[in-house]
Amino acid sequence: MDYDVLILGGGIIGCAISYELSKYNLNIALIEKDYDIANDVAPIDYSIVYDGLECEDISLSKLEFAGSKIMSDLASKFNIFFERKGYLLLADTKEGEKKLICMYNKALNRGMENIQLLDGEEVQKVEPNLEKNIKKAIYSKNTGIISPYDLAISYGEIACDNGVNFKLGEEVLDIESISKGFKVVTNKNKFTCNMVLNTTPGKNYSIDRENKVNRNVKYLKYFSVEKKLTKPYNNIISTIGERNNKTYIIPGKENKLLVGLKNDKKISCEEGLQKISGFIKNLSEENINDFYDSHFYDDFLIIDDSLIDEDYIKIIGKHYGQVTMTPAIANIVCKTVVNKLNCRLKKDFMDKRREFYKFRELSNEERKK
Repeated sequence: MDYDVLILGGGIIGCAISYELSKYNLNIALIEKDYDIANDVAPIDYSIVYDGLECEDISLSKLEFAGSKIMSDLASKFNIFFERKGYLLLADTKEGEKKLICMYNKALNRGMENIQLLDGEEVQKVEPNLEKNIKKAIYSKNTGIISPYDLAISYGEIACDNGVNFKLGEEVLDIESISKGFKVVTNKNKFTCNMVLNTTPGKNYSIDRENKVNRNVKYLKYFSVEKKLTKPYNNIISTIGERNNKTYIIPGKENKLLVGLKNDKKISCEEGLQKISGFIKNLSEENINDFYDSHFYDDFLIIDDSLIDEDYIKIIGKHYGQVTMTPAIANIVCKTVVNKLNCRLKKDFMDKRREFYKFRELSNEERKK
């Protein structure tokens, strides 16, 4: 066999799985069709670390909650930005209020802690800068923000430094079952392996013909806002809007805000600014550093081990909370592989990212060195 394990896909989940498995005495390769990893991560400064509150499905809620608990330790280990912040989910209509109360009751039934249902006056105490007329809000202390790209790159770098072979620019054409293991055919090579972990389902392979992925997709527009506020936002803010359209306000470092607008259709910058102005007064185009168009996925994200007896696992679906869920998904898949292949921990595993610098965050003196 060329490899013990082949991981298909170099997105954040594939990189996280490669990191967890690189702790063991396994010969691992990761195949990615693009020429870099983490291309499924939006190039934004901050991503929300959810706590499972918004998920209707209990299994997704549990994945988010588990991932959120792990995130602080990972960020400290990888030396990347992470900060715990409260999360205010707002309702400014009676219909939104009903949805909010239903969501709150579900969270209580699931045993979630550190959440509160607030009325309008209580919301103002938690977030004095909020000038909207709010009827109800859920306030959670379990959430936070993290740099998603740095997280994905950290996973990949440490996995690579611990022996995972990254094969970039190779597209998987087929996966065939052989007498012992699999033959994976790419546009450049053929590999044999004992186990396949497919994080990029959607194509038909010989091993997995029924591989349909249903997409529940909306449009998402991000604005990077730099504006000095009299009373800066302290918490992540989100709304329950009409037709499930939403606004996200994510306060970052040094008066920077990341604002996300989720809609059924693409919106222009002018429409986006108009929506944001309901939260940030006297906002102009000069306050916008950058904007970015993305997609909002709300699929069921499933770890499908129905073919585990054939040593094949796939991750199905894409979800807006994928960054949060990733550490939990990687741990679950890793445990399954370790039990299946009966492997041992490495004695020389290096659980540290390479030293790196961000030029824009350096002082003038540091830049001269």
